[in-house]
Amino acid sequence: MAEIFIGYASKDRARVEPLAKALHDQDQSWSVFWDLNILPADKWRDVLKKELGSAKCIVVIWTRTSVSSDYVLDEAEEGKRRNVLIPVLMDPIDRADIPLGFGQRPMG
Repeated sequence: MAEIFIGYASKDRARVEPLAKALHDQDQSWSVFWDLNILPADKWRDVLKKELGSAKCIVVIWTRTSVSSDYVLDEAEEGKRRNVLIPVLMDPIDRADIPLGFGQRPMG
């Protein structure tokens, strides 16, 4: 199980990859999970549920794309429920575009 779970919209993968690599930097010794860690034979919903449940930190990347993703919303809700959510605003979007219930959290 990874310490850090990164939730994002798959269309943003290329933009999120540098962050995932930086968090996984060998000097930090943090384990990072994002969907590239799911093997083809894995049941991805089971893997995501297990990783979300065990992560010490859930980093959710808010972009114009991710704000309308049900999966990203579910991941953010889990982080909020467990008080381990770290929201990251990657696009210059209006705070009103952040999904209801998440606009009160400070954005990194």
